[in-house]
Amino acid sequence: MYNDMSTASGNEKKTRQTEGTADLTALITNLAESIPLNNRIVYAYDNLDLPQTASYFADLALVSDQDVGHKNYYLYRDSDNTGQWAIFPWDVDLSWGRDWVDNFTGSNYFNDVMFTTNVLNFYPGAPIQAKPSNRLFDLFFASGDFSQMYLGGCGP
Repeated sequence: MYNDMSTASGNEKKTRQTEGTADLTALITNLAESIPLNNRIVYAYDNLDLPQTASYFADLALVSDQDVGHKNYYLYRDSDNTGQWAIFPWDVDLSWGRDWVDNFTGSNYFNDVMFTTNVLNFYPGAPIQAKPSNRLFDLFFASGDFSQMYLGGCGP
């Protein structure tokens, strides 16, 4: 995916290329924020590999990946078995304290600053970066159940 999960078009399909993108369009449509949160949660329980998704978010937090959500992730649907969607990382060069910083001495990508205060719930954007919203990310962090999966069940 090279967008914020707002459309199925413009993304590069790696497998099952003879099939259309109706399944991806259905996922994107059913995660729209215009749909009540409870409906989106029910859809997610039925259509997302939630343990894998929670692990994805926890792993990104551990490496402080800041270049994700608006692009740089794979979506995979297990079409032949569970029918569930999973999300995988791609292009994690801005991690381990490296951030793209808009107008940072004109260097953006090529700066030597290591940011040690990136937040765990890094989306819809670190304080340093402004990123568009992502439907899956927003749903995951808006749901108490999903947030607890991400946090490993700790905390209130």
